[in-house]
Amino acid sequence: MRAIRKTEAAMLLAYLTSCIALGQEVRRLPLTFVPADSVVFFDADAANLEATALAVDATLRPRPYPEMSRREARRALRKGGWRADRNGDVYRAVGDINRLAPLLQWCGHGDVAADISALLYHRVLPAAQTEGFARHMAAQALISAGGIAYMTGGEHVYINLLANSMARIKTADLSLTLDQITSLPYGTNVRFRMGGVPTQTPVTLHIRLPEGQTSLPTIFVNGRSEACPLQDGYIVVSRRWNTGDEVWFELEKTESYGD
Repeated sequence: MRAIRKTEAAMLLAYLTSCIALGQEVRRLPLTFVPADSVVFFDADAANLEATALAVDATLRPRPYPEMSRREARRALRKGGWRADRNGDVYRAVGDINRLAPLLQWCGHGDVAADISALLYHRVLPAAQTEGFARHMAAQALISAGGIAYMTGGEHVYINLLANSMARIKTADLSLTLDQITSLPYGTNVRFRMGGVPTQTPVTLHIRLPEGQTSLPTIFVNGRSEACPLQDGYIVVSRRWNTGDEVWFELEKTESYGD
């Protein structure tokens, strides 16, 4: 019991510390989103953002997110402009996603990514399954969402959206594929498989810890548990990788967006 309380206290301290940092720090250079056309979603049901969008309009193509200067990002963070209205309508949700996306590139914080994920799955996705103008606007937001699922910076890869998908990542520093196999949003299993990397390639994965968790899950790499820190809302797995290496963990419960 005492060990559990210590773990919960450590997570609470990490969360409060990250919130303070979020309001004060901006990266020197922004992270880069992996292009939407380099990400493929595999869900076979309505949770597939891409398939839902194309069912509305098969001609839809991803659109880039707005750009933001470092000064604008710093000002937004200091004024608390990183929070979203999760209870607003789809018009507000799409506006918030477009506002938060470039901010996420500058701060690299899981809380911002969690807001975007909540808006996509709890506001935009349902709107794309209804009738009216909002349906088409929602579908455009969904088809573009692949461009926010993953981002990179040097040898670092950030996973913002937890959904069955495959990302082809090719930058000046990295060339790899990353498969994500998960039972979310209905289950609790999450797995990542590295592919297409030369032997012993150094890569640091930042896997967003879903909301609603009260403890850090045990992280397994190739079947062995590893101590991985929680940093800015992401589980950090840093090592030298080979093709076929896997990261696996099981959450205590499905993601809860608090609404």
